[in-house]
Amino acid sequence: MSEQSNAPTTICPDGQPPHANLDIHHPLAAHCKIINPDRAIVETIPPRAKVAIVGFAESSRHLAPYDDPDWEIWGLNQVNRFIPRADRWFDIHADWNTHVVEGTDHLAFLQTFPGPVYLTGRDPRIERSVRFPIEDCIDLTGIDYFQSTVGFMLALAIRDGFTTIGLYGIDLVCGEEWDYQKPNAEFWIGFALGRGLTVITSEKSALCRQSYRYGYEEEPKSLVKMSELRARKKELEQKRQQALVNLAACDGALQDVEMWNELATLRHHHSNVEFKPKT
Repeated sequence: MSEQSNAPTTICPDGQPPHANLDIHHPLAAHCKIINPDRAIVETIPPRAKVAIVGFAESSRHLAPYDDPDWEIWGLNQVNRFIPRADRWFDIHADWNTHVVEGTDHLAFLQTFPGPVYLTGRDPRIERSVRFPIEDCIDLTGIDYFQSTVGFMLALAIRDGFTTIGLYGIDLVCGEEWDYQKPNAEFWIGFALGRGLTVITSEKSALCRQSYRYGYEEEPKSLVKMSELRARKKELEQKRQQALVNLAACDGALQDVEMWNELATLRHHHSNVEFKPKT
């Protein structure tokens, strides 16, 4: 793998090089040779059996084994702003160069990154771009279930024969991460464990964690139980629906009163208008 030592220096709009904190010449970097970029066949020399997948969460991204030569380090999106080493890069988004941090040049980073760059399809602007092998990863389980970049990375680590997979900087506890990315990552963790692989997660990560064991333990007491919140929400929704029914009835009664008011006003003005009730 060429370290591109003679490549021209690129400066981003914020005045920083595109690699940010990432050292592309890290002494322990894995040398990943791209054999077939369309089929995502990559060979690491010498081979490494362990891979660390690193995300953005401050709680554990610093715990990845950057200084251990037995590990490959895989980064994603723009986490290059926070980690010191990476050997493969992933940006599995159709609009990967659209939603980037203001003042950064993500394209320049991917163009100068010395390892494989996995995208949904090869990009002629990025010499080392690799088409993510989605078909191979679906074939692992026979199920097309990918809801986050982490899911893709886990599947590829399994396909490429790693025996130990570590997840760092990946908490998946907020918003949409919790809603659909967490169960997807846990699906692939479960599949990896079923294959006899070792999976390491941070103690601060929500991955494969439970607040209590269903059936064996009571729901833990906190500020309020989740079951109490659900019951309260259901009660309020029912009250809201009844209030809407009452409001509709009140609106109808007001319209009726207004009609009678108009009729009374006309009669008061000596009009001969007659009221004909609806039949």
